[in-house]
Amino acid sequence: MRKDMRCYVLSLLMAALLLQTACNGNTNDNMEIQSAERGGGGQQLPLASEDSGRIPLVNNEYVPIQDLSEAIGYRTNWNPNAQVLSIGDTDVIFEIAMNQSRAEIDEKPVQLSGRPVLINGKPHVPVSALSELFQREIRYSVQDNHVVVHPVTNDGATTNQMASEEGSSVGMLHTTNANAAVAEVKRTVTLRERPSVQGDKIRYARQGERLDVLENVNRYWLKVRDANGRVGYVSSSSKYVDIKTAPAPATNPPSSNANAAVAEVKRSVTLRERPSVQGDKIRYAREGERLQILENVNRYWLKVRDANGRVGYVSSSSKYVNITGNNANAGTPAPTTPAPATPAPTAPAPATNAAVRNVIDAGMKYLGTPYEFGSSRSNTRTFDCSDFVRQAYIDGAGITLPSNSRTQGDYVRRIGKTTSDWRQLKPGDIMFFMSYKGSRASNYSGINKSSQRITHDGIYIGNGKVLHTYSEDAGGVRVDSFEGRHWEYRFLFGGSVF
Repeated sequence: MRKDMRCYVLSLLMAALLLQTACNGNTNDNMEIQSAERGGGGQQLPLASEDSGRIPLVNNEYVPIQDLSEAIGYRTNWNPNAQVLSIGDTDVIFEIAMNQSRAEIDEKPVQLSGRPVLINGKPHVPVSALSELFQREIRYSVQDNHVVVHPVTNDGATTNQMASEEGSSVGMLHTTNANAAVAEVKRTVTLRERPSVQGDKIRYARQGERLDVLENVNRYWLKVRDANGRVGYVSSSSKYVDIKTAPAPATNPPSSNANAAVAEVKRSVTLRERPSVQGDKIRYAREGERLQILENVNRYWLKVRDANGRVGYVSSSSKYVNITGNNANAGTPAPTTPAPATPAPTAPAPATNAAVRNVIDAGMKYLGTPYEFGSSRSNTRTFDCSDFVRQAYIDGAGITLPSNSRTQGDYVRRIGKTTSDWRQLKPGDIMFFMSYKGSRASNYSGINKSSQRITHDGIYIGNGKVLHTYSEDAGGVRVDSFEGRHWEYRFLFGGSVF
């Protein structure tokens, strides 16, 4: 009898355990990240919901400002020597110095109600200073010792930024296979290094962004690739993504010939769909990567195949690749460009065809120069968007523009030759853009563009193309067609510097 009772009790305990396990498997859409990470026994509960705009307070008062900035789509750069944090889109908008009660917005001082401080080596600001710093970027509330960032509507306040990328930031750069599955982001979601809520964050994927689905990892996670070629994992919850079309069949990469000529990448270079700087970008080939040479197209371009079997074109310049192996007929490397001239004093100049051509030619010589958020204005090793525009005008016309895209916009407005219709632009005009809110025209409907902050600029070169830079993964300085793409929808105005 006692043995039967023990068996009965044991059966009840096992049934209760199975019931609890089943209940835990049915994750609630409202479960927070903190709850999911508390799964015991080393087994992580799958993510069913992420609130990317929920940032924990430290000491009931301070906000980790880099986390909050990235949550609303901004890039950040921490300078530990100067103890300054830079925040912005494709160039710097905000600068915050530790232990100083003043910050800068577009190089203009703003008084903060509390001093930013370092906590565990990371910059933090008092929650009371958020409204003074991000004057129109966010609305927020404090709930359960967290700052909750509220998305803003197109009539006054969303903050979906271009990925980056991110990307950015940043932009829809590669062409998606027509048969490939695509996850369209319905609500901001974290792109992670691995399929777990404990996976390191790559960035936030924004509403309207389209991600190529590479694999259905399980019922909770998708392996995806973003527009800049970055691979990561996002929640498969229908609350966050809408999956469209069927996956394309995988292909096996061809084996490489051991005797084939090889281009070893010396400096990051763009792999393109065709042998032209206007060819669509496939991806960025990285330093140390080896590309099999299929053809010497001409003295400037090589046709190559990468380790994954993808065929494209790269520059043959010795600045970017070192050619080894059986390639006796390799084309002559493209000439290197001279060092930039010393900037002349700022002075508006009369427009001439030669001056415009000189500015565009000066910009084109920097094609492929790497992007760096908050780049130094004292050298040409890297550029952010406004640094590049400024340097092209220094080199080509001897005009020193202000140092960021918003002050450059003010400069152009003062001259008075502006238009909000890009079809009225002339080559050499500067184009100014608002933040990224999605890849479709409908993402920008109803927005009062006159009230939008400039977050990016570039040089119009004619035929619906812009010369600019906005992302490391995009290959640095590049030429993009913008008609029918998010660039066209984001365009605010353009005009002449002359």
